[in-house]
Amino acid sequence: MPDKHSASRIHLGDLLRQRRLAAGLSGRRLAAAISHSQSGIVRIEFGKSRISSDLLQKWIQVTDTPSLDRAKIEDLHVRLIQAEDIIIGESERRGNRGISRALEEIASEILVWQFTSVPDLLQTGAYARSVLLMSAGEPAQAPDTSIADLISRQDILYRSTTKLKVVMSEGVLEARFGNHHVMIDQLDRIASLARRNRLDLSVLPSNSGVGADHGTAGGLYFVPHMTPDCLAFPLGARSPESDPAVVQRLKDDFTRYQQHSLRGEEAITAVEDIARRLAAESCATEVRDGE
Repeated sequence: MPDKHSASRIHLGDLLRQRRLAAGLSGRRLAAAISHSQSGIVRIEFGKSRISSDLLQKWIQVTDTPSLDRAKIEDLHVRLIQAEDIIIGESERRGNRGISRALEEIASEILVWQFTSVPDLLQTGAYARSVLLMSAGEPAQAPDTSIADLISRQDILYRSTTKLKVVMSEGVLEARFGNHHVMIDQLDRIASLARRNRLDLSVLPSNSGVGADHGTAGGLYFVPHMTPDCLAFPLGARSPESDPAVVQRLKDDFTRYQQHSLRGEEAITAVEDIARRLAAESCATEVRDGE
């Protein structure tokens, strides 16, 4: 995400400004010493511009930065550049899906709300195929590649470094994407993951009276060393949203969804109850067909 203000970039700029002031250098004198423009110095110190590794080393040397401060500055710079490069690269290579995957790889916490279908990160292969084939304009030969990519993204479910919180509407769990067996397997997977603490599950009842005020699906990604708080990626967005007002509004929405949802054991039981109803329907259908 080029040119997005990040907490890490601002923090790095603060550290560099402190070193300049400690060395008794004005912005103009520093600019001359490291062969950079004075306006560029200002942009770096206010977190509005990236600083290259070469320029960073010149800054550190000219300001005679102590070893401990130097290590802190260099570590922060490396982590910041890595995080930004991942998202920029994935965006250029694979568009929206690539950005989502990149954010999933580096996020410490992911909040997902979904009122149209089961979130990608929880879908079984059979369910994903049904969703893709029902989507307008999806070529019949395309699902295998898309499903393989989706399954590989689900590795984050088994990483202890990423915390996943999901809110799904009851209607999503009852919606039919595929036959009874596809749906039962999908519901069993959600319940199993929740029981094994692979996700924090919330189920929003159909009679809750709470609607999707700002989109029927989306995600909030808490990315260390990158943004003031987190990035939002509402369904249909072309790129992550970092506007603090938008992000806060979506965070508030997610909290409200959770507050009106079944959580913990109640949420898991709700999923299992729907699976049992579908299994009973499937058995009844098979009996009728056999008569």
